[in-house]
Amino acid sequence: MPNNARLPLALFLLCTLLSSAQAGPALTWSTDSSQPGRFMAVHGRRAATFGYSENGLESWAYPVQILTSFSVSFRQPGTSAAIDGQTVLRRVIYSPEGVTRIYAGPDFIVREKIFVPLEEPGTIVTYEVNGTHAVDIVVHFTPVLDLMWPASVGGQEFSWNAAASGYVLSEATHRYTAIVRLGHPRQVLGKRALRPQLVCQWERVGHRLS
Repeated sequence: MPNNARLPLALFLLCTLLSSAQAGPALTWSTDSSQPGRFMAVHGRRAATFGYSENGLESWAYPVQILTSFSVSFRQPGTSAAIDGQTVLRRVIYSPEGVTRIYAGPDFIVREKIFVPLEEPGTIVTYEVNGTHAVDIVVHFTPVLDLMWPASVGGQEFSWNAAASGYVLSEATHRYTAIVRLGHPRQVLGKRALRPQLVCQWERVGHRLS
């Protein structure tokens, strides 16, 4: 099983649809203090994604950890050098709906919104790109699919599933299964319909108790 996986996302200029019907001030907290030691967390009742930019984020769909070391880098088409997302992270915005991290590159801005549904065992990461050229977003992560220490399961497997357009994580006991994939927002977790954007998502899709 590979220790690190990359999902290239070829993203073009997206138009953000903003609602103006919301009354009252938004409950948000924004900071440009985005140093590697800043901790962030997004959670629901059945899942959570949290960590530091320096080490990458980890994600749980209780009772299992799905992945760790989640981070991004950026590359313009036709170039081989990638820009480490940590080096261009400029702002972090906290709100009740999730956390948005803003990356500012040479001629592009990427907004990465991390959202965890309240009652679903998964995480949705949405990317919006503004710039004059297309930008490849490379997502790095290490698959885990294991229980919290000291409990553990073994025999993890990690493979690409073309039909699901994602990486399927499984383990030897077949009690737990998860998927990390790209998909249209209306397919995310089978329920939540978001704005027309490209997303990277992961969720626990199998949990057999016996």
